[in-house]
Amino acid sequence: MRGRSAAPVPLSLVIILLFSLLTGCSSTRGPALGDAVTLQPGWARVQHAMAEAIRDPNVWVPLAAGALLQIDDRDAKISDKLREDTPLFGSTEEARQGSDDFRDYTALAYLGSGLLAPASEQESWLITKARLLGSQRLAVEATSIVTNQLKDVSQRERPNGKSDRSFPSGHTSTAALQAQMAILNIRHLPIEPGYQQALGWGVQGMAAVTGWARVEAGAHYPADVLAGWALGHFMAHLTQAFILPDGMTLRAGTLPTERGYRVELGIRF
Repeated sequence: MRGRSAAPVPLSLVIILLFSLLTGCSSTRGPALGDAVTLQPGWARVQHAMAEAIRDPNVWVPLAAGALLQIDDRDAKISDKLREDTPLFGSTEEARQGSDDFRDYTALAYLGSGLLAPASEQESWLITKARLLGSQRLAVEATSIVTNQLKDVSQRERPNGKSDRSFPSGHTSTAALQAQMAILNIRHLPIEPGYQQALGWGVQGMAAVTGWARVEAGAHYPADVLAGWALGHFMAHLTQAFILPDGMTLRAGTLPTERGYRVELGIRF
């Protein structure tokens, strides 16, 4: 039996693909991204990625730390202290803006590194970039969906009392995921390993600052941020398996609307 489910693709993916048409890549070639990218990795690869995620300290350590913060209400105490002092950003409003900015920096990092990394010699540069950035964009969307579902279940009130969408931190889960995808791309750049490591630390730092800023802004407790960090890294492991199991393929297309056209990305079974 065959069927298809489709979901609208954000404008950002369209921009990525259009930008790919206008952009060149370095003539110095490192390990080709296209050789590693597959849209049909199989369930075995997905299961392996999940096992690797569970063993990753960036997944289980934050979760354990978040649980320990519930002892003696330390989670709320730290949140109150950082929201009152705002030691890094100076005010809750600056912290809120900073969290948006640093999350966006991690997005630029994974998009830019994905565009700059060498493509496979077995296929066109455009196809390699579309496959890589398309699958990574799917990971961002999937992480957002999982984060929002967890928020619906937990219904934890934010420290500033503005809503019950505190757990987990969506800014942090997205930034952590995007940082890890950037690091994956950076490993393919034709530069020395020391520079790759330094760039990776820098991107990880931006993700960490995103989470810190959310606490200073009064939008999240530290445990919310730690859970978001763990979720982002967990989803990054699944991204490395490139999401789709055997028997599924991607299908892109456009549909006319009253305002023009809508790009849709479907999964065919």
